[in-house]
Amino acid sequence: SRGWSTETIRKHRIGISDDRKHFLIPIEVEGELVNVRYYSPKGVDPWHPDAMKIRGVKGRNEVRIFPDSVLGESSDKLFVVEGESDALAALSIGLSAVTFTGGAGNCPSDLHRLQGKEITILYDNDEAGSKGAKKVAQSLRKFTQQIKILDFDSVFKGGTDLTDAVVEHGGESTAKLLIAAEKAQDFQPSNSVRHTHAREVDFAEAINSTNIGAK
Repeated sequence: SRGWSTETIRKHRIGISDDRKHFLIPIEVEGELVNVRYYSPKGVDPWHPDAMKIRGVKGRNEVRIFPDSVLGESSDKLFVVEGESDALAALSIGLSAVTFTGGAGNCPSDLHRLQGKEITILYDNDEAGSKGAKKVAQSLRKFTQQIKILDFDSVFKGGTDLTDAVVEHGGESTAKLLIAAEKAQDFQPSNSVRHTHAREVDFAEAINSTNIGAK
């Protein structure tokens, strides 16, 4: 189970490939089909853990908002999660949520469609997710100042991603944890989205060319 409800699967027309190895996820922009993403939880080759889990139709893999239809709904609050599976899991537990296709940190060209939304970013519990969340928050600054970033590990005390959290904790408990965490989290100050970590060096080390620009 991926934590997807039957209602969500039907609403977003999730299918399965003829060989039953991939979920088929239609990507639409304002009602027009622009791509189909092929998702395999275990990757294309389950014997190789680094194998690609999701791919799209060649030549049609621009970064998109998924599900696009969520933006037409009335909610001013929106979760931005990492990956189509997590977006479907979030929708299945009653959250208003989207993802940006193409991996952590990627942003679509029509990001302006999130103008004025109150955004809560929840990306995967790894380095790529942490960096990607900050990058997305920085890009969103052009369109909204109401941005929160939730630390996955602080919310769920372990785990990998939202799909796993829904499977492990159940939909109701996961939703309660996320809503409570979102309410407790302050909006990100505009000068705190981008973090740098500096270290002190002495003068001799500072003028060494290999350390120019070091952080």
